[in-house]
Amino acid sequence: MHSVQTLEKSCLTMPYKKAHLAKSSSKSSILNYFSVSDGSTRNQNNASRSTKVSQKRKANHLRSDKKPDKKLCNIVNTEPIVINSSDGSDCEMLCDRENNIELKNIRQCKGTSYRGENGSETGPLSSAVSVPDHQDEAYRSLESASELPSVDGSEPFDNFELEDDTPDDGGKIAFYHLNFCHVLDTVLEVPEDKALFEGSEDMEWIEKFKSMPSPAQKLYVRLYHRKAAWLRKEQINYPNIAADIHRVLEYLRMSGFLLSFTKDTSSDLDLDQVLRLLPAQSLRDMAKSFKISVAGLHKGKIREEICKMCRQQKSLITGFLSKKSTSNKLGLQANVLKKACIALGPCYKVATAPRKAFNRVLLVFDVTRRIDDELDCTLTGSKNAMGQGRHLQLSAILMAGMGKVRYPQFELNRKTSIFKRRTDLLQYETAFQFQMDVMACVESGRWEEAAAICEDANSVNYDMKTNDSEAIHHAERLPEFLRSFTASWVYARLRSLQVEILQRLKNYHHAVGILKELLDQRVYCRSRRGHWWERLALNTDQHLKDPVQSMNIIHDSLEDCDVRVGHKLALAERASKILSSKSVKKLPQLTTMYKEKLKPIIERLEIRHAPVVEITGCLLPTELQTGKSRFVAEVPGDNLESSSTLLCSVEELALSHYKSLGYPCGIHGEGGTFSTLLCLFLWDIIFMAGIPDVFRTSYQAHPLDLHTDGFYLHRRDTIEERLGEICDITEEDFDAEDKDFSEESKASVIDIFTSTWDMEYGKSCSGMDWERFTSIDEALGLVKCIGGKVLSGIFRRLCKDLRHTRSGLPDLVVWNISNKTYKLVEVKGPGDRLSTNQKLWIDELLTLGATIEVCRVIGVGGKRIS
Repeated sequence: MHSVQTLEKSCLTMPYKKAHLAKSSSKSSILNYFSVSDGSTRNQNNASRSTKVSQKRKANHLRSDKKPDKKLCNIVNTEPIVINSSDGSDCEMLCDRENNIELKNIRQCKGTSYRGENGSETGPLSSAVSVPDHQDEAYRSLESASELPSVDGSEPFDNFELEDDTPDDGGKIAFYHLNFCHVLDTVLEVPEDKALFEGSEDMEWIEKFKSMPSPAQKLYVRLYHRKAAWLRKEQINYPNIAADIHRVLEYLRMSGFLLSFTKDTSSDLDLDQVLRLLPAQSLRDMAKSFKISVAGLHKGKIREEICKMCRQQKSLITGFLSKKSTSNKLGLQANVLKKACIALGPCYKVATAPRKAFNRVLLVFDVTRRIDDELDCTLTGSKNAMGQGRHLQLSAILMAGMGKVRYPQFELNRKTSIFKRRTDLLQYETAFQFQMDVMACVESGRWEEAAAICEDANSVNYDMKTNDSEAIHHAERLPEFLRSFTASWVYARLRSLQVEILQRLKNYHHAVGILKELLDQRVYCRSRRGHWWERLALNTDQHLKDPVQSMNIIHDSLEDCDVRVGHKLALAERASKILSSKSVKKLPQLTTMYKEKLKPIIERLEIRHAPVVEITGCLLPTELQTGKSRFVAEVPGDNLESSSTLLCSVEELALSHYKSLGYPCGIHGEGGTFSTLLCLFLWDIIFMAGIPDVFRTSYQAHPLDLHTDGFYLHRRDTIEERLGEICDITEEDFDAEDKDFSEESKASVIDIFTSTWDMEYGKSCSGMDWERFTSIDEALGLVKCIGGKVLSGIFRRLCKDLRHTRSGLPDLVVWNISNKTYKLVEVKGPGDRLSTNQKLWIDELLTLGATIEVCRVIGVGGKRIS
């Protein structure tokens, strides 16, 4: 079991070999199935940059303007310190300025001096320089690794120097390398995770990597980060790793970590593949040597012309050779291929086996960020499957270490193993690979191929259900927010996607069969049940021409407790369409069924409608329109000559209209405005401790149960207490500034709101947009105008079902702080209409007593330019 730890999110970027996470004593913080934060993050590091840092590192690191003492700082706001040793080498350490932490176990360095902000030496440090245990161990480990012999034993490998070849970067340990090693060590230090790799080929690759010299490790990690494709030797240029990078490449090739080909070993690649690797100029030169005109042709067209020439022509020698000889690639194509390989030179590529091993390690380290890998490792053999070779786990650590992303502080509490056996991990990897293949086919419009892959995936899933009941039972026992990381969940999602594919192919009978199969279970993808019922009713009525069966389906769906109100409203509208159709008027049983079964249920779904106002706007001429409707607005100036004409969206036009009505403040934020306010009021509840498994890594922007029903259920009492306080907000709460926080005087919700802004500003949180409001005063002004009753009602609905309610909130919020008035406005342009979610939010807001209206913009003009 994983122990509960309080972690500081950025500390994982510290140098280490065996990861030891620094614990910090800090003030207590106040507080997507597929959710992605629509907010941006601000970087508030304000230290100046050192002129001694290389140009590439300047953007990422800050230098201290003070001499370090034995008390270095916490790891939240990391800054490198460069220390000059007596032997001329430099050593870079990390420090932080916020909370002082005693770093013991000091490395003794004689004659060392500190290089300050301007690059000048400020004199020798104390006799001992503070270096943490794990950093010191990292230095020793990497130094010892550099002395390993070469693979073939013919030449020692100790000529690879640890120091970088550039004068300013000597001796620095690369963060990308340390982060990679940290992931390996973190996984292997947990017994349950280590058991997934013990005795397997994956563990052999991990141990082999750890035993390699430091330059080989660094280069491999660099290549592992890149897209898994063939790279020319000149494309692999890392002078900071080794002066002779070719030696390191050969070491990795002989170790099995890289594949390579040359002009003598290129039989596995065809001509088109080799030509794709050639740089543009080399390709032009080759085309010219075969008398092919390349004037005005781009690289792809030149490649096509060369391949076309090889298909249409034969070399002179071909006519004199037997058919048996021509099968040995003698001829023009073989000559072109040989010449292309000579021009190309040696090429390298990360081998599949070790890459897949490290992919699995990353998956175990943070399953919430899936591997988006090059599909050379695909199980189904799809050549054009999507994937950029990105490893989001490593990117998250690196971005945090660079200070570009800051994560909230919370307790890690891992009590449940998602993968109990290695088989579970491999099954999930297989299922997810199928999904990537299908999505690649869908994106490129290869629907029949996508359908075939779905059938293959279903066969694998059937075998798993038949032969591995333990995996099924384990997945069913997991909490719903962890169940989505199991193979069975992915296969259910694939089945749902297969329905969309079959509908594209007009195979509605098969699609209906799969929908019924999905609706027969309630374990996987329950949030999709409403969508499945809608598609089943539509297909049965419109495509199978069976309105009676469709009405029965609608009746069953309305009684399904897992179907959300929005889907039920859409299904009720489907029933009304069926009854109003001319083709069913001759079926009196439908009318009887509606009156007896459906009408009582549908009447409970009736919603109220907001008042509608209409404004006009001058449309941009039709020839100039792109996408959504654009309008021409006149902006008045001080005089007639200073007025200007602007292009604007329908929402910007409506904001201008309401500003003229006495609402000087306004935001076009839709749901983002209220999700930002929700995070400011409930930050400490969102990231509260004591709930198992919702925080499994330090790089999460939200708890894993945020988009499930469990988010509200796990925190019901705390949420309701906070919502009650928000509902009871008074004027005195806004006027109480500089309130003394003590145990006797409990902080008000406005104090919590402002403290969250001050203490957590810039940290990543799903739904939080720190730039939504220009200042805390603007946000408080909106809260004061709307009032606690309306806000608490909005927050309650969001907390209970964020997945289905995060969309549909009004487009605009306009307010006037001087008279404490506001309006929520849903804007609709020409030809636009309210969605089901928007109708439900309007009904909810009217129930809460909010001031809301629908603003319809009528376009005038917009005809063709005469």
